[in-house]
Amino acid sequence: WKPATGTITFTLAIPRGQVLVAAGSATPDATTFEVNAAVGSEIYGILSNPFLDQSFRTLSYRMAVTVNTDGTWSYEEHADLVLPDRAEAFRHADAQHAQSHRGADAQPARSWRGRDGGCSRK
Repeated sequence: WKPATGTITFTLAIPRGQVLVAAGSATPDATTFEVNAAVGSEIYGILSNPFLDQSFRTLSYRMAVTVNTDGTWSYEEHADLVLPDRAEAFRHADAQHAQSHRGADAQPARSWRGRDGGCSRK
């Protein structure tokens, strides 16, 4: 999370040939936020190796995150894929509900950033 702009950046790398950079925005006290990426975009996009691009082309990605007052959080993500055996894009969906490692008293945005306001890995 970048405090000056409120931008949230999410990156995902699949070792055998795909990277995704998604972004969204949120305020420091946000309890919900969303990030998006699309193939073909030069910023916040999706890149794949030739095999994945031809056989399992990912067109778009969206993840919505909710931070709950009881210290849990959840996400729902969708990826639209073009598969060779389907006439229309296939929507892959995933959702999870998890306990925060910081507990119920965690501040939503603060649990995502370090002392300097930038991202941290703890």
